Amino acid sequence: MKKESRIVQLSMLSFTGGSIIWIIFYYFGKKVDIPSLHMLVGPLLGASVGYGGLYLLQHKEWKPSIMVGGISGISFFVGYIVGQIIVQIIGGVGGYWSGATGIAGMVAGVAGTGAYCAMAKERSIAISMMLAAALGFALGMFAFVIPWEIFHFSIRIALFLVTGGAFIGVMKSYCQTSSVAQCRRCNKHLAMLLAVFVILMVFSAQIRLICHNWKSASELTTADKVYLSRQVERKKGLTGKPVPEIVTTALDESAWALSDHKGKVILLDFWATWCGPCIGALPEMKILHEKFRNRLDFLLVGISLDAERDDPARFCKNEGIDWIQLFEPGKAWRNSVAESFEVKGIPDLCLINKEGIIVGIHLSVADADRMIKELLSKK
Repeated sequence: MKKESRIVQLSMLSFTGGSIIWIIFYYFGKKVDIPSLHMLVGPLLGASVGYGGLYLLQHKEWKPSIMVGGISGISFFVGYIVGQIIVQIIGGVGGYWSGATGIAGMVAGVAGTGAYCAMAKERSIAISMMLAAALGFALGMFAFVIPWEIFHFSIRIALFLVTGGAFIGVMKSYCQTSSVAQCRRCNKHLAMLLAVFVILMVFSAQIRLICHNWKSASELTTADKVYLSRQVERKKGLTGKPVPEIVTTALDESAWALSDHKGKVILLDFWATWCGPCIGALPEMKILHEKFRNRLDFLLVGISLDAERDDPARFCKNEGIDWIQLFEPGKAWRNSVAESFEVKGIPDLCLINKEGIIVGIHLSVADADRMIKELLSKK
């Protein structure tokens, strides 16, 4: 049993190293405001180090270790692209990037484990290990499904990679001490569990939103309370003040200025195609827009915080979103309108009255609907 436990220990050690690298890139990417570093480069290198390191620790051979790590990294990149496509096709329900990253992790898990088995000439247990790798990453990804406030992001990353590494080690040791029939039975159970967690992962944004809505005030975590207190301070700071002039571009690249719409009640909707809660609120936004569509003294304006113009353009076309959409290419979170309103999280609704005064910040759709009715009823 010493040999089997050693395999598990080495697997967890190598993937712990990978998660540390990802955490470093996560914080560095946040600091320099380069999203690709913590969304793509960090986890890509984490997967590469996890698999390459595992081979190196067990077999002490550099060249095949580099090949295993390289295949894992490349497969993560391919998986991430595939994940993004799936998220876009099904309407962004993957939320932020968790759905795409989870799919990428599973692809890297399967490809990396396959490369490991091929290099180590362990083809007989390849299927079991690859299923275990995919399930391990899916289980680790469950930390991303749970509401954001429960775990620190670093813990989520560690769970994502280390869980994958642990499952690989456990299954390898199990298959080496079991019969072929036992491995096959185990594979069926692994496949069923994997299907369940794939569903959880892809629909992670909706699950997080449901969990968040179930929370009562007494269940709020420290992170919840800090976030809410900041929103309260933000409301105090901006509510009741004149709206700053907005001069920007629309999604169709035409010029747009707030001063051209004086005397109107204006609702600003900060959103993005990768934001699960934003997509979840879309049906309500469509109802609100339809309700006030014919009012000449009301204007609904979306502000996309996507990085590329094609993303919101394609999404709006597919979803039949026909209200004004503002977009600044390459700006994302540095969008001038978002900075003017100190937007730190989305979705975020900001309401401006006919006098150009900010009367609501960080509103729910229901609150915005109620306040718009009140403002439009005034003469």
